Amino acid sequence: MEKDLTPFLKGGESYNLANEIIQTLILRGYKSYFAGGCVRDAIIGKSYHDLDIVTEALPEQIEKLFFGRTIPVGKKFGIIIVHQKGINVEVATFRKDGNYIDGRRPDHIDYGNESEDARRRDFTINALFYDPIRHQIIDHVGGLKDIERKVIQTVGKPEIRFQEDYLRVLRLFRLAENLHFSIEPKTLSSAQNLFYQLDKLSSERKRDELFKSFFRVKNQYQVVLNYQKYGLWKVYFNQTELFVPEVFFIHPCNEEISLLCSLLWNIDDYKKVLKSLKLSSKQETFITKVLKMKSQIHKILENEEGEKRFLCLTKEFRLLMKMMMTIDPGNLEVARLWSWCQVYDKNPPKPLLAGSDLVDFFQGKELGFALDLVFKEQLIQNWREKELALSWLLKQKK
Repeated sequence: MEKDLTPFLKGGESYNLANEIIQTLILRGYKSYFAGGCVRDAIIGKSYHDLDIVTEALPEQIEKLFFGRTIPVGKKFGIIIVHQKGINVEVATFRKDGNYIDGRRPDHIDYGNESEDARRRDFTINALFYDPIRHQIIDHVGGLKDIERKVIQTVGKPEIRFQEDYLRVLRLFRLAENLHFSIEPKTLSSAQNLFYQLDKLSSERKRDELFKSFFRVKNQYQVVLNYQKYGLWKVYFNQTELFVPEVFFIHPCNEEISLLCSLLWNIDDYKKVLKSLKLSSKQETFITKVLKMKSQIHKILENEEGEKRFLCLTKEFRLLMKMMMTIDPGNLEVARLWSWCQVYDKNPPKPLLAGSDLVDFFQGKELGFALDLVFKEQLIQNWREKELALSWLLKQKK
């Protein structure tokens, strides 16, 4: 099919390097194409994330052509990274995959032709090539027809394709959400029948697919509903269904922490889920604090004023108040605390008194308690002079 995709491909930051690579390969006599997701997205008119190249040039030949600018990150699988000024482009040799023995990668590869390379790929819409010289889309597997129908199906038998790499099961659902495509019935059935095998995937790979499912769509709440319909929350969170307030997604969650706080809002064993996601310790601690305070919110709202304002200084409490305001904007106490959260976020107050100001009056644990007490009162009184804070504290000591 003849169609000039170049104007659209030029919109990506890696285009100049990718174009240089592919023009160099073609001039040296190597058949070379743009491949995969970038071709699919260019046809659809959707922004792409990576420009990948497939070629008949062997990895050693690619390394010679771009000497000093290559990374042999996947050389044994026929993949070379060409880089320049912080931009990376993946260049892969046409290949056939050997047997998949671990549900992730082939035990070996054999170099092949373009048709064989297309037929080893996961989904038909990802198996398209684009020739930038002839302005031709090369389709060996019916991907163009599936794009026109807005349908995702595997290249070949779905049970075979999914068992080669179980991550393709999750990628199927993620692509359906990202592209707003339906899933071909046999492909869907085969994927769901393999959910029990997905515990073989690393937590990191599953977690990354989950984030990609939400961060590349406009209607995130619909993802929640669709994944519930497909039974995917059992895979991700070991939950039959999620009870997530729809209002959390009126504005997109663009950060991992806020997204997970929203998704786990009504899950009692959230700590177990967080452990399974293998987040950074900083992320896990932050989310745990937010959800723990959420479970204790009635007690927190009964605290003394200084205690509550002190909490407003923490990022975790500010996120909690923001989320609670979204759910219950009519709660006057939450609204009041949220206003303080916003003030402290822009201009966080610093303690007027330090330990050196109090060493003549307090020692040991008593000193720490005094500093904590006077700072909380400072937040209420909004003192500007340390003499006022010290005078108040010494009166409490008597």
